[in-house]
Amino acid sequence: MQLIEFDGKALLESHGIPLLPRKLLAPDEQAEFPGDAMVKAQVLSGGRGKSGLIMKSEAHSLPQTVNAVRARLRERGEAGWVMLEQPAQITSELYIAITIDDVACAPCLLFSCAGGIEVESHPERVKRLLIDPLKGLVAWEVVQFLREAALEKEQIGPVSRFALELWRTWCAEDAELIEINPLAVTADKGLVALDAKVILDDHAEARHPHRYRLVSSQLTDRKRGESDTFVEMPGDVGLLTGGAGLGMTVVDMLADAGLRAATFVDGAGGREAAYEEKARRVLECADRPNIKGVLIYFTLAATSLAPIVRGTIKALQEHPVSKPVVVGIVAAAAAEVEMSAAEARQIFVDAGFIFRAELDEAIAELSRLIKAVDSPA
Repeated sequence: MQLIEFDGKALLESHGIPLLPRKLLAPDEQAEFPGDAMVKAQVLSGGRGKSGLIMKSEAHSLPQTVNAVRARLRERGEAGWVMLEQPAQITSELYIAITIDDVACAPCLLFSCAGGIEVESHPERVKRLLIDPLKGLVAWEVVQFLREAALEKEQIGPVSRFALELWRTWCAEDAELIEINPLAVTADKGLVALDAKVILDDHAEARHPHRYRLVSSQLTDRKRGESDTFVEMPGDVGLLTGGAGLGMTVVDMLADAGLRAATFVDGAGGREAAYEEKARRVLECADRPNIKGVLIYFTLAATSLAPIVRGTIKALQEHPVSKPVVVGIVAAAAAEVEMSAAEARQIFVDAGFIFRAELDEAIAELSRLIKAVDSPA
């Protein structure tokens, strides 16, 4: 889950990261702030500055500036969440981030002496330090890394301490990315995070249930819903699978069995509510006369099994259909952290649904049930 700037900064502040005073305004909340303010639209996309979604305002013109930013958000179809933040007096801008290097399969620290928009203009200046996940980020390695990155001598100590705090936060919050751009150097040589991009691992939901009450959670669900592909086709089977690759395979196997898929859902994943919504849309289609049955099938390598099961079973129970329904799930060990495949099977069986783990068996069973309905004895 990606966090809006306000939520990301609240998370960082809870771990002692230095930040400026700020306030979050709901879409219909009046603009009030003690003094001048930076008015920042709270959206999940980047490029806010170039889109006119970040403006500096004097105290007397704050309401007008907030309304101007909200007007731009409405033009984009975005919710009108806005953050007000105290302007900073800075002498230079740095860039620092911790993310995952997909090639090395390890966390890495990113740093550049040229922060702000300079990072986009000169990506070659960004240096990286791979982090041994068994040792973690080590102080002397950070110091040496910053020296090699040509950071000014008097800043090496403060930035090293900042990097170590950022690493502890990254680990404690099960983050995928924490990016501070810019990390500002103030007139008194202090450091303050002027912007924060934070992406958290959805699979760690069980350890951090509070984060899903954040504003970011609402915006993330909305964004995921818009990004899901839901296609209706002239078929006779309501189909719910995870991912386009598996979905196309199942469509072909249904055709081999003399059945045609009536729905195609390509959703990248999400939390329980996201899966519930996907299942609900398929089940609504299943109410139509031309739909003869429903197939729900997932293969999971690392995606947590629990939210899929909870969301799907909730939709099935709240939106019962009179057509045959067959469910199947195959899960690797990494997907069984919160719930085992055997537990998942039992949940569906106890609720009265037919469960077949193997895909060919699930399709064969659905075909048999449909034929039994079409040709009653």
